[in-house]
Amino acid sequence: MQRCVRYYRKSSGDDFATQEMRCGQYEARMGLTLDPSLGESGVYQDANISGGRDDRKGYNALLADIVTGKLKGYFLIVRDQERLTRGESSRFEEVAYNAEKSGVRIFDATTGREIKDDLTSGVLAVIARQDRKRTSILISNNKELRALQGTTPRSSHRRFGYAHGYTQIVWEEAKTWRRARRWVLAGWSLHRIVQALRRRGEATMTAGSQLDISRLKRMLVDYTYAAWRVFSRDLEINGVAVPKGQPIAKGTWPAIATREEIDELREILAGKKSYHPGGKEAKRLLLGVLVCDECGTKLSTGYVIQLQRGLRYGSKDRPKVKYFVYKCDKQKPWACGGVARDGMTLDRFMVNLTYEALKRLPRPVGGSKPANQRKLIEQAKDKIAEARAAYKADQIGLDDFVDVRNEMTERIVELARSSEAEAMPIDSADAFLGADMDSQRDTIRRLWPVIGLKKAGKGVRFKPDQLVFPDGGFENAEGHK
Repeated sequence: MQRCVRYYRKSSGDDFATQEMRCGQYEARMGLTLDPSLGESGVYQDANISGGRDDRKGYNALLADIVTGKLKGYFLIVRDQERLTRGESSRFEEVAYNAEKSGVRIFDATTGREIKDDLTSGVLAVIARQDRKRTSILISNNKELRALQGTTPRSSHRRFGYAHGYTQIVWEEAKTWRRARRWVLAGWSLHRIVQALRRRGEATMTAGSQLDISRLKRMLVDYTYAAWRVFSRDLEINGVAVPKGQPIAKGTWPAIATREEIDELREILAGKKSYHPGGKEAKRLLLGVLVCDECGTKLSTGYVIQLQRGLRYGSKDRPKVKYFVYKCDKQKPWACGGVARDGMTLDRFMVNLTYEALKRLPRPVGGSKPANQRKLIEQAKDKIAEARAAYKADQIGLDDFVDVRNEMTERIVELARSSEAEAMPIDSADAFLGADMDSQRDTIRRLWPVIGLKKAGKGVRFKPDQLVFPDGGFENAEGHK
């Protein structure tokens, strides 16, 4: 009795039923027995995923069982070789080599051919990879054509305000969109609008998700609500470049708003900062830099009211003063809540300290490293040009040209990023004093990525020895012992 397992991969326009039928017929013809103790009842499978991707859960589980010897002596049955992989040749060679090493034989249920590391399978793997690239280009071109024709966008989830397929407007949701627009024009913040819609019970989006500030902003500036098609990348139309997200064709579905209304919202919201954590900018100089030395929590800001300093303690005329402080907020998870220091004094101290540190820094050497990076970037561009010329002259294949181009493009991007990362935001002490707060914060963070603030008695008075600097402490930060 020869035991076997199967692998299914369902892609666009495909189905599992055909694969199940083909594999079942082959097993019956060859007298094979499916082992239900492996995979999912003898089957490893991936749904709606390209064979060129490496993140296929079923495929990776199958490969792991092959490598570890769980499938030693088994037959692996697939409907055709393309179910295994349509990616680079190295991916096919990986599964074929490991299968041969682990004593696993792979069979094509449609033709009965054994799939192994030979010339026939290698040629078919190359054809599958090229076909995938061709299919990808055709799909991309089809999406572009549909956008230019103004046909309805395709999505597995319906858009808020519209029925599936944009066949009609969902008027209750459309009223919510219009209501949010009126509130924006009235000067409401996006946060206030979200809270108001939640209180009204109108903040549930499609697929059960909840409306938040970033989703609301994307909705309000989306030209789809004006029945205009946009595209996910830049396009060139009649010689004119149209940036991604900009209207390219009038749509065929009903509109909830006019294009002028969307333009008006875009103009109003352009000045509002994103509330997403990745784009949120700190409103205080040392936010994101200071942490509590007691518990490691990043400090937040707040205010405390205390009696004015400098007057006799028992004085009846001693007024109360509101102090801005950096504090360890005990409402945060794991926070101790034991640190609160005078923020204005702390900010002034750090500005002066950074100013002195910048004065001691050596002046950057003009152009040595950037020039070297520019040279490497030019060399990478030259290699792309050489590969293109070789391809045009039929000296190398299209796949080799694409591989060189992708590799060199990645190198150019990496070099450009490293060049940006090397430079200090501000390398002049005098320029630092006159810079905006964001630039000052970036410069401080570059010198000291994190600074600890000690818990020190009652009150909020700040003293320099309450700071804990990385790499040797406050003395090194000041440049003296």
